[in-house]
Amino acid sequence: MLEEAAIQLSEASDELRHYHDRLDLDPNRLFELEQRISRQIALARKHQVMPEELPAVYQAMLEEQRLLDDSAGSLESLSQQVVEHHQLALETARQLHALRRGQRRRADPAYHRKYALTFDAARGLRD
Repeated sequence: MLEEAAIQLSEASDELRHYHDRLDLDPNRLFELEQRISRQIALARKHQVMPEELPAVYQAMLEEQRLLDDSAGSLESLSQQVVEHHQLALETARQLHALRRGQRRRADPAYHRKYALTFDAARGLRD
């Protein structure tokens, strides 16, 4: 039984040695991987999530960016509509002003005299 364990230990040792020989440890590649892991941990801390949740956070941020980009287009459209409605309101105000001016000129002179007397009487009460 002891010999059997020694044989298994020897075989395991040989397998580990072969695995180690096949394993190509590139220090530069190892450094790159450590840097990537460090960046992921830093991002996870920044967003207050576990590193495994970073892909979901990334997708949520992409969706938020898409919505913001869409709203920027909507903002431009709304700004254009504001300008158009402002111009329409100014034109309507001009037309209303002209209409009122025309009505005032065509009004009955007797009405104007009565109106003027009312104002004169009101001024007299104030003085």
